[in-house]
Amino acid sequence: MTNNPLRNEPFDQVYQSYFNDLKNTLCFHRDLNLRTKLKFTYTAMHGVGYEFSVESFKSFDHIPFIPVKEQIHPDPDFPTVIGKFFYFRNFH
Repeated sequence: MTNNPLRNEPFDQVYQSYFNDLKNTLCFHRDLNLRTKLKFTYTAMHGVGYEFSVESFKSFDHIPFIPVKEQIHPDPDFPTVIGKFFYFRNFH
């Protein structure tokens, strides 16, 4: 199946196109982004999205954000979440 000529993996093309669009059509204040003193912290939702967020910041010429390293990679056990089931246990 992987050698089928009708098979097409569009990820690379879509990825490049998406970030080119961010850079060329949505960034209106590149000069301000380069000079800002603001610092951003990134905490991944369920450990996904880190690579896309890094590329998004690059597309806008932001300085790199500060990641919460313990939450960059997917971990179904959610070890950094305290009281993760509190809401469900106490809401009948």
